[in-house]
Amino acid sequence: MKKKTADNNRIAWVIVLAAILAVSLVRLRLLGMPLERDEGEYAYMAQLLLRGIPPYVGAYSMKFPGIYAAYAGIIALFGQTIEGIRAGLILVNTANILLLFLLARRLIGTYGGVVAAAFYAFSSLDPNFFGLSANAEHFVTLPVLAGLLVLVKALDSGKGRFFLLSGLFLGAALVIKQHGIFFGIFGFLYLVWHEHKIRNAAYMDIARCAAFFAAGAALPLVVTCAALYMVGALDKFWFWAVSYGARYVNCLPLKVGLTILIGKITKIALSPAAPLYLTAIAGIAVIFVKYRKKREGIFILGFFAASILALAQGMYFRGHYFLFILPPLAILAGAAIRWRKGLIPALLAVSILSYYVFGNADIFFQKKPAEVTRALYGANPFPEAAAIVEHIRSSAGKDYSIAVLGSEPEIYFYLNKQAPTRYIYMYPLLEAQPLFLAMQEEMVRDITAAAPDYVVYVHVRTSWHEYEEFIGTEKYLFDWTYEYLPKNYDVAGIISIINDKTTIYRWGDPLTGYVPESDCYIMVLKARQGMLNVPSAP
Repeated sequence: MKKKTADNNRIAWVIVLAAILAVSLVRLRLLGMPLERDEGEYAYMAQLLLRGIPPYVGAYSMKFPGIYAAYAGIIALFGQTIEGIRAGLILVNTANILLLFLLARRLIGTYGGVVAAAFYAFSSLDPNFFGLSANAEHFVTLPVLAGLLVLVKALDSGKGRFFLLSGLFLGAALVIKQHGIFFGIFGFLYLVWHEHKIRNAAYMDIARCAAFFAAGAALPLVVTCAALYMVGALDKFWFWAVSYGARYVNCLPLKVGLTILIGKITKIALSPAAPLYLTAIAGIAVIFVKYRKKREGIFILGFFAASILALAQGMYFRGHYFLFILPPLAILAGAAIRWRKGLIPALLAVSILSYYVFGNADIFFQKKPAEVTRALYGANPFPEAAAIVEHIRSSAGKDYSIAVLGSEPEIYFYLNKQAPTRYIYMYPLLEAQPLFLAMQEEMVRDITAAAPDYVVYVHVRTSWHEYEEFIGTEKYLFDWTYEYLPKNYDVAGIISIINDKTTIYRWGDPLTGYVPESDCYIMVLKARQGMLNVPSAP
């Protein structure tokens, strides 16, 4: 019996490691994918951090600082390049798969754990959720899974140090991204429920365990705030990541959010991933039938509920937010396949994964890295940003400065240049909020005082704002742009994004008065007296 169990464990590990190898090879093939906007922000802020410039001092952002620290560790280890960031993602993704297997194995057994790990490994690549990019959700998942795994161990052993460690991991998830708070709340509530209902523990024992957990959960945020206070950044952090961040979360109308959600669900339902997630939904029924009165069932459903709350925060339902729900969905899929043992369920799992992989074959195996970025992100100028940087590097020498009028912080990261303004995103400057005009004026003062050698003007709507409802009426920033740029800059390049497959690059003279071939384009401007026809706002 022991030999059979050992053999089963070895087979399980072989399958899990094979899944890790398979998805890692896909990521390795796409190691050179240009950075998207959020990745550019994280990388740039990490770059500043490695120079000794704290978050919110060198650049404004409403994200919590843990993701910048994580990126700083990655680029310090693998290099300040696109490839370095992608290599770091492979490391994080591998850890997530292993942790999910260990957690699922404790909840639904080895067989179910293997299926869950394989489902998570491949769904973490899902183009619907931008899984190939190093989004913050991948990094939040790591401490969440570690914290929940330790929590299960803590509940089995009753030892305070494990409750403390579990809380510490889940608190770290919050520091990486605000959405992580829901997993900490779930962990706390499940702890109290388990000790009361399952162990029938005394109230003092419950309080002791909860206190250890809460202390661990609070520690990362306390340490973060103390560190930011010591470098003089706490007030900026509190404004951008807490005060402004809370307003941002609550400003999207419910109708708009539901419309976005319906669109996302429809897209997923029509994609090769549909059978995979339908299997997970079937797992909910299995949990209610087989586990509804067991602690494992309550844990899985609670974990799923927490992930839905994290996904739904602000009702934006961005594609990468769906990465939060993949771990519990994978466990649910494992429970569904495990419902019946034998060859047929195993073949069903293989068929579902094969359909998903081959349905995405163009992304996973065929398209070049830049083509994958275009396929995932549409007309966003992420491939073009890398090409623009190469041109500036080759023509500008080393000693030059640059400003980006648009939300493309990846350009600063590529060039390893500090922005002349702390506004690396245009969104808050256009939102109909009380400070948007003051923010525009501050950015104008920054750029005017710096008089950068180059300006990159991004005429792409998503680089300024996605939602028409939020755009303020004050056009001070654009009025300044149309006046300042013609007086001080010449056109050095115009890049027109025609469609998903075609981008036209035009460099050098004569470009004055030249009309871009598309309404979606980027202008590269060089400091020199001349005339420039600056078009209307995107």
